[in-house]
Amino acid sequence: MKKRLAAVFLALTLSLLAVAGAVGAEKSIVIAFGSDALFMDPSQQDETITNTMGRYMYDGLLNNNALGLPEPALATSWTIGDDNLTWTFNLRKGVKFHDGTDFTAEDVVYTIDVNRTTLNKNFTSSIKEVQVVDPHTVKIITNEPSAILLESLASLRILPKAYRTKLGDADFNLAPMGTGPYVFEKWVKEDHIAMKANDSYWGGAPAIKKVTIRPISNAATRTAALLTGEVDIIEDVPVRDVDKVKATEGMEVVDRASERLIYLHVDANRPQGPGIIGLDKNPLTDPRVRKALTLAINRDSIVKMIMNGNAYATNQMVLEGR
Repeated sequence: MKKRLAAVFLALTLSLLAVAGAVGAEKSIVIAFGSDALFMDPSQQDETITNTMGRYMYDGLLNNNALGLPEPALATSWTIGDDNLTWTFNLRKGVKFHDGTDFTAEDVVYTIDVNRTTLNKNFTSSIKEVQVVDPHTVKIITNEPSAILLESLASLRILPKAYRTKLGDADFNLAPMGTGPYVFEKWVKEDHIAMKANDSYWGGAPAIKKVTIRPISNAATRTAALLTGEVDIIEDVPVRDVDKVKATEGMEVVDRASERLIYLHVDANRPQGPGIIGLDKNPLTDPRVRKALTLAINRDSIVKMIMNGNAYATNQMVLEGR
């Protein structure tokens, strides 16, 4: 079953701009998430809040659009050679990191090399070699033809080679910097993350000038903070609160399919496992047992009774429409 992403905004899409303009001269918003970020360095973790911060402060060679499909970002175009292994990426010119230094091909090579040894290494596993052709051209050679290279690159945030090398991993995580639409200001762990707009952003200066991220782990407290005006946006609205929020004037639940898939994975490969007690053989290796388990799950009832209609059942790993 794929849970639908529910984010609550103070207003509908068209009036969201009015709310953003009405929050004061500073045009600031406060967003509440269910937990704090683990890292400000996007190469060190692949979890929701770190990934979210990565989208604010960094760019990828490609970024995912609203449909989750990769589109040009720091790479403006690319070609693939006749061997189906050699990709050439043309980089966007004139892009600056937040400290004013130039973004170049060296930063791309560095980023891929760093991610080869982190929890994000699955995004680089298909890459055999990365070459600098010139300051604005990179060549990526894959181990074999890769149908998902662009999607993988869209998951990597480009790091500033000179700055991060100078600071080291630990200090960079406390003073991160990218090319993205927002500039890091402060991180008070378990309290808030503060960012300001990058008015020199290559994609145009953001209309919202200040963004504050607050971790509020308790779902009911998160909803209360929204309803009292303490925060402007919350993520992951509790199912029990959806109708309450919808009924509140000036608020709306924005509900769309999420790329995040939550599923049960059974231990079907090992003849014995730590959870198998009192049996000679792991019953999950038998496809009939696995079939019985899946037939026993009433997906429609879960959607209707537990999720109150705020989900849909799926039988595939890929977001529908991709």
